[in-house]
Amino acid sequence: MLTNYLGESGTESSISAAFCVSNVWDYRSCHRELSTGALSSRLVHNHIMGQRERRMVADNKEAFTSFAYPSYATFPLNASGQSHPHAEKLKEKLEEILSAPLITHTQFSEQFMSLLAGFTNEAEFLKMTSSEQWIVDVKVPMLCLNAADGLSPTRTIIPRSV
Repeated sequence: MLTNYLGESGTESSISAAFCVSNVWDYRSCHRELSTGALSSRLVHNHIMGQRERRMVADNKEAFTSFAYPSYATFPLNASGQSHPHAEKLKEKLEEILSAPLITHTQFSEQFMSLLAGFTNEAEFLKMTSSEQWIVDVKVPMLCLNAADGLSPTRTIIPRSV
């Protein structure tokens, strides 16, 4: 998120330098790793993150059912106070997520977060939330630290030149 913000804001950012830890450079690759990668990614990380996300939504259900706040993809629309463009579908998906016996992070992202962020499909959500496209527009010094064995397959997707 920090890289995306700095890239989107360019020279208008009030941040003069940044340190970014465990950045998701390519959210699509991270999703693929969580769904089809190592056993620990598929059975542990994906499920634990999904359960934590569901608990966070359940604990703050009122905030997630108002749908009248700015969102990433539809900021001009929602900043004016209009309701979220996917409000009805989001309410339906929210109930499905909260009533499901188990949900993974990838399911949560596909079924809920992409809609919440204002996207009509998951592919566009994954593309627009990946940092790889924003790094070329970062105008402040930034140090990024990613683990070689982290969830994001960093060896193949970290940008080597900008």
